[in-house]
Amino acid sequence: VHSEDVELSEEEESSIDLAVPEMEGSQEETEDLTEKALQDKKYLLLNAVCCSLVNKSVAPGGTNWDAKTSVWTRIKNIANDISVSDPQFLLKVAVYTRQQLNIRITANFLLALAASQPSTKPHVRRYFCAAVQLPSDWLEVVRIYSTCFSTSLPTCLKKAMVGKFNEFSEYQLAKYNTRKQRCKHNRKK
Repeated sequence: VHSEDVELSEEEESSIDLAVPEMEGSQEETEDLTEKALQDKKYLLLNAVCCSLVNKSVAPGGTNWDAKTSVWTRIKNIANDISVSDPQFLLKVAVYTRQQLNIRITANFLLALAASQPSTKPHVRRYFCAAVQLPSDWLEVVRIYSTCFSTSLPTCLKKAMVGKFNEFSEYQLAKYNTRKQRCKHNRKK
């Protein structure tokens, strides 16, 4: 990711279009142009994801999280364009963001976003377990999805969550079972 990528205005960003321009020439030339436009969008997404850590922004689901200038809106718009042509790329970026960059909130937002898009839904279950590392990540994906996209969870996300829940150790889950919750449970007996 180059530093000059950060300086793209919204007009420049929207000018990178995945539609095949009408040109005279071979089909191969137009495919090359489409592939180049897709590659440019992928770099823009990676740039936005990397910059999400340093951008002072409201958390997804917070007040004005989806403002026109928000990093989350930018990521969402670019991801929508890419997902039509390459549905797995968004999820690969989520795994990379969590495992290599250690940016939890952005990785969880990308997972929730992928669960909301029809083209990426079939792939959510496969990448979810790799991107979610802690029970708090697991909970945050649900919170982001329910506040940003829809109150009802899609089946692909439910199945992915069940699979990941079974992978958590007793120790990991016990850390989130607070003393107050244990006391309430013991009183019921």
